[in-house]
Amino acid sequence: MLLSLAPAAAEERAQLRALAAQLAAPHADELRQALGGGDAEGEARRRLPLSSATLLAVHAAGAGCSPPLRLAHLLRGATLAHAPMPVREKSPELQRSLAAISLALERQQYAAMLTPGAGRADALSGQKAP
Repeated sequence: MLLSLAPAAAEERAQLRALAAQLAAPHADELRQALGGGDAEGEARRRLPLSSATLLAVHAAGAGCSPPLRLAHLLRGATLAHAPMPVREKSPELQRSLAAISLALERQQYAAMLTPGAGRADALSGQKAP
């Protein structure tokens, strides 16, 4: 699960950066990436997307801080951030089948254009041309 944490104040960001040094590699990297580098004003408004595992690791590491970093404080204003759906690739069989259907439809439409008497009057009367 991915959580989008509310923008943190400068002192909270500094505390989170210090905690990143205490975390294991995958959690530390994710926290550093979420905190970013950029300008201070842009950072203050940016939300922090973190996985729930990283959030719990931050909470555990922040328990020894003064003041302790509470989970309720970290989650204030948080929302769920949904990962984008993976793009499913069409199987070769499906692509061939869709191409055959498309070709048949194009041929049918072309034949309808060339057939004399298959105009609007026949379509309106509901009768087929001979």
